[in-house]
Amino acid sequence: MSRPGKNGFLMRGSAEGWEVLDTGLSDPIWDVHHFNGATYLATSECLYRLDARGTPQPVEMNLGRRMTFGQLHSADGVLLSTGRKHQCWTADGVVWHCIA
Repeated sequence: MSRPGKNGFLMRGSAEGWEVLDTGLSDPIWDVHHFNGATYLATSECLYRLDARGTPQPVEMNLGRRMTFGQLHSADGVLLSTGRKHQCWTADGVVWHCIA
């Protein structure tokens, strides 16, 4: 389980213990969500996926425009990202579709 925070602060852990991840991000993390074997972080301006070392990597959505982010939700094999101006979804974390 991960907890979001301000200025890129992120903790990862369980009942056995917690560790602080140095994300290197300066923006607040609005949401953290585990989907399809990967952990995603949403800031207002970017969606990240944690790599094997726990370092956030920007998700390439290839939607042809700059998107906004903020909240993440998954159900029925789909990850939904909702930002101030946009919503987009993916079923595999690779191919993304813009709703609005």
